[in-house]
Amino acid sequence: MQAVFRPEALNELLAAQAWYEARSVGLGFEFARAVDAAVTCVCS
Repeated sequence: MQAVFRPEALNELLAAQAWYEARSVGLGFEFARAVDAAVTCVCS
């Protein structure tokens, strides 16, 4: 099964990723990986 995010939720995720990246280089990427892992875990 594939997760589909509503546009509003995707915008929030991207904003959160940018916020983390602004705090520390690479942290936004780690946030995105954690979200991906959580969604994969729930959807499989």
